[in-house]
Amino acid sequence: MPDSRFSSRALVLLAFSLGSLLAAGWVTGCASSTTDTSSSARHAPPAHDTTAALPAPRADKATDYPGLHNLVVFGDGIVSGSQPEGPKGFASLKGLGFKTIVSVDGAEPDLDAAKAQGLRYVHLPIGYNGASPERQAEIARAIRDLPGPVYVHCHHGKHRSAAAAASASLLLARTDKDHALSAMKVAGTSPSYTGLWACVDIAMAQPVGTVDRASNAFPEVSRPKGIARSMIEIDAKFDQLKLVQANGWAVPTDHPDLVPAADAGVIADLYRVSADDRTTVAKHAAGFEDHLRKACENMTKLEEALARKAGKAELEPLFKTVKTDCTACHTAYRDLEEPE
Repeated sequence: MPDSRFSSRALVLLAFSLGSLLAAGWVTGCASSTTDTSSSARHAPPAHDTTAALPAPRADKATDYPGLHNLVVFGDGIVSGSQPEGPKGFASLKGLGFKTIVSVDGAEPDLDAAKAQGLRYVHLPIGYNGASPERQAEIARAIRDLPGPVYVHCHHGKHRSAAAAASASLLLARTDKDHALSAMKVAGTSPSYTGLWACVDIAMAQPVGTVDRASNAFPEVSRPKGIARSMIEIDAKFDQLKLVQANGWAVPTDHPDLVPAADAGVIADLYRVSADDRTTVAKHAAGFEDHLRKACENMTKLEEALARKAGKAELEPLFKTVKTDCTACHTAYRDLEEPE
């Protein structure tokens, strides 16, 4: 007959083991009960760092985050920067605590990516020639009335978004002129964009109540037409050509889908179509059509050189010429037009 003391000890050990297993199962069960295993949860955007801090209010250089570049604080709750790069950029915005995004770029915002992070988008584009008092007030009202902090962006976050953030901060009395101008310099706003720098003085000259009288429609998308839409497409194609040029005129391995000759061809077509559009040409100062046709001709030369796989020695001067065409056209006509 077994020793009764041994049997009792065995029973105690068995009970302890069962209790431990049950406890472990209970803990696992609790964790499972709080974990969302739905399809939407499995395919949710990657987790973001909720501890990330906004840039210092008066930093002497811009700050980068995953998927975001050139962030500069212009006023309380008003930050300017680049267009968010895919889910990573929008996750960074969420992690930094932003609630609303105001795009002043011409391209249509990525509404789905923003909504996936619970962010509100407002699209109020401005040009490189600046922003009208009405558009400045609309941007300021969106920033004032919608949940903040607010992220204001254009494409690269250097020029248009900086001017928009500066003027809005002044209209809302969240900064002063010296800081507005200083922050634009930190953002990298080019001195050649005189219309953007003028936004500061325009904002300071606005009467009391300007923001209250501005539209509160806050559109998610404002679709550009005519030459504005063409220039957006040209900008995008130029960015793709720059990637190839930076890689020694070879298609980068991380962008295998790029076809530089085709991109140059699209730009040349857009120049030509714009030059043939009598309504578009009539809205601009004399000589605008000639600039477009010259740009088309030079871009076609680059397209043909890319198509026959010319070497770097031939491609570099051609690329320099087409960039000069673009800069010269902007310089000659951008600031002669009324800003939007």
